Amino acid sequence: AELEDLAEHGAIETAHAMAERSDLTSTATLLLVDRADRALDLALIANASAPLPRAALDLLVTRARTEPAYAQGLLARGDLSNADLAPLFLLAGTERRTAILDSLAAIDSLNPSERRASVSA
Repeated sequence: AELEDLAEHGAIETAHAMAERSDLTSTATLLLVDRADRALDLALIANASAPLPRAALDLLVTRARTEPAYAQGLLARGDLSNADLAPLFLLAGTERRTAILDSLAAIDSLNPSERRASVSA
């Protein structure tokens, strides 16, 4: 509870130090991401032991669309699923793009969606 209180209301210097900790809770991570501080976000992205709950990851991926440093950091993390990183497809390298396509194909095979007719020649 103390970590979460500091994440939400603590000084920005304290938040930066917290972003590098290995014992962050999902709630603390989300509170840190909610601060929308670039340096703080990059520290969280670089901290592979920091949990990235769905809401925090969604915010970071949205920011990564316009911030290349975010995208490269998220794409470098091995703990995030390729499907979660699909919005960053165009910013990914060849191997990651292939992995993203494979992940999306696997998801689609479990629950096929309706296909539109292809565009005629």
